[in-house]
Amino acid sequence: MTHPFAHASMRPAPACGAAPEPSAGPRPTDVLRDEHRVVERALGVLEKMADVAATERRIDAQDAADAVDFLRTFLDACHHGKEEGALFPAMERHGFPAHAGPTEVMRQEHVTGRDYVGRIEAAARAWSPAHTAPADAFVAAVGGFTELLRDHIAKEEQVLFPMAESVLPPAVQAEVFAAFAQRETGHMGAGTHERYLAMAERLGAKYGVAAELPPRRAGGCGCSHG
Repeated sequence: MTHPFAHASMRPAPACGAAPEPSAGPRPTDVLRDEHRVVERALGVLEKMADVAATERRIDAQDAADAVDFLRTFLDACHHGKEEGALFPAMERHGFPAHAGPTEVMRQEHVTGRDYVGRIEAAARAWSPAHTAPADAFVAAVGGFTELLRDHIAKEEQVLFPMAESVLPPAVQAEVFAAFAQRETGHMGAGTHERYLAMAERLGAKYGVAAELPPRRAGGCGCSHG
């Protein structure tokens, strides 16, 4: 199997001084892990919707629109925004190459994911009871997207996040954590995160996709997953 970052420079440039002490406070990577569990539930919902589209040639327009809204707001604007706006730059300031490094690989996969979401939306909008052919495009786009995201999450949790935790000093991790909180309240707006958690809960219940509840994080950035 090809290594997830086979074409990226895995290690940061050598730095002076000892490795940072483990952070005693909440880690920004733990916030991202918690959000991954919510995203995985949404991926399960999409796969159930694709099953219906494949077997019954039917797409629930409202559910598809809600799923796209969730992906663009919770996943991309909020979750990926935290990574691209705070975590990745911090890693790059501490020796990780900004180009052809693991953070750039993740950014490019975010771009690919946005393209898939656009295809999912286009297929759902084009479908109607009298015109069911777009169901095939919907199934294909969902399949490509969910495969990409599940692999993406695995690479982050198994490789990228441990690298960040080992390199970023506790004070820098605290700064990244604070930047996550600012994105929640300043960029996304109060209550937005909770609204999309409720959306994931509703869709998960409707399509029979159980939640894998993450542990509560003390001092979290406005996240309420439990």
